[in-house]
Amino acid sequence: MRRPTLFYVPLSPPARAALITAKEIGLDLEVKIVDMFSGEHRSEKYRKINPLAKVPALSDDDVYVWDSHAIAIYLVEKYATDDILYPKDILMRTKVNQMLFFEATILFQALYDTFVPIYQQKRKEPTQENINSVHNAYQLLEGFFHDDQKYFCGNHMTLADISIWCTLLSLRFLIPIDEHKYPKIEKWLRLMKTRPTYELNQNGANQHYGFLKACMDGRAFVPAPRTAN
Repeated sequence: MRRPTLFYVPLSPPARAALITAKEIGLDLEVKIVDMFSGEHRSEKYRKINPLAKVPALSDDDVYVWDSHAIAIYLVEKYATDDILYPKDILMRTKVNQMLFFEATILFQALYDTFVPIYQQKRKEPTQENINSVHNAYQLLEGFFHDDQKYFCGNHMTLADISIWCTLLSLRFLIPIDEHKYPKIEKWLRLMKTRPTYELNQNGANQHYGFLKACMDGRAFVPAPRTAN
């Protein structure tokens, strides 16, 4: 049986979330870097895999999956040897789903609204509205933590932590997370730093910031990578 193939760009937080999920469950994926600067993602061949022409996307035999959350859930459901990352218990799964939807609709949306105009060189820095939106997301994340939990949904890392982690590592470059305002987030980030996938995530975030900084400085002349959460 062929290995699943993940179509990937390192600087994309959603793509990193999909790859980190695979690595956390010990799945040996084939990783295919998509050359978005040349327009590979808009080719007819790639659109058959992901009609949105974005990354990430997954090919598993005749199954095509897009959206990082859908990919992560699919990988865990099909290949994981336990349900820690995506619990089968209905109450725990609901908590994880809540946080995944929060990441998709609030946190990642705040990143998208802040970063994309800079990619497009319509502005060189975030607006005050962008900053307020991101800090609102930070405040909500801080409030989601209870004193007796290590991760967002309890005492075990889940898919929610992975998705939020990938987005935050990119977002905090532009709008820092103040450890005095958000001590619980900072404590959690220190815990996530101990994961074996930390370097993969941080290196991708560094690439993301490098591209963003080039856009801010007016040095980027290639189209910005498009990512799908």
